[in-house]
Amino acid sequence: MNTLQAWRSQLGEFLREHRRQYKGMQDIYDAWWRLPRDERWNVPKPPRPPPARYIDYDGAPWIIDDRLLALLDDLLGRLQKWLEEA
Repeated sequence: MNTLQAWRSQLGEFLREHRRQYKGMQDIYDAWWRLPRDERWNVPKPPRPPPARYIDYDGAPWIIDDRLLALLDDLLGRLQKWLEEA
């Protein structure tokens, strides 16, 4: 349980830092998508921010996003419930 909580905390912080670092780039990309379709046709599509790529201790790449964090939250909740029932 403690290890899973530590992973969730560390990966959540990693994603927050990544989003802070690429906020300007994401804002420009989002603004382009909010343009009306006919205007988007005439405006070059800005580059999309890179995904939050995390390399673990063994060198395996992980893409950290909200879905992964939600999965970890769900696992923590289920494990906690199982431990309380035991």
